[in-house]
Amino acid sequence: MALWGVAEKVVKTSSGTIYSLDTAPLRDRESIEELKVYSWPAVSWFDYSSVHEKISIWKDRYIIASGISVWQHPSFVRGLDVLMIDMLDDPQKALFLFDTFTTFYCDFFPVFYL
Repeated sequence: MALWGVAEKVVKTSSGTIYSLDTAPLRDRESIEELKVYSWPAVSWFDYSSVHEKISIWKDRYIIASGISVWQHPSFVRGLDVLMIDMLDDPQKALFLFDTFTTFYCDFFPVFYL
């Protein structure tokens, strides 16, 4: 299970491996209050102590850390179809998710880079 509680389904086929989403843990949450009580990751959960040491071998290069997605990650936890409906039917739910992810990443990366 990934950081956001989203599980992947791995299917081996004759032409390769397919990775797809298996779980959207917030799919059935009816209200913003139900979304709020989810176990959201905290910046303090991570150990940043070895980051600078691990990237020090590339001192002469720019290092870019990525993986943030304030659109894709909400669609993973809510389900793309449900998130799209939220945007039309109850935009405050969608905005809550977008804001939650944006806040997390705005708090995470300054700590990660320092």
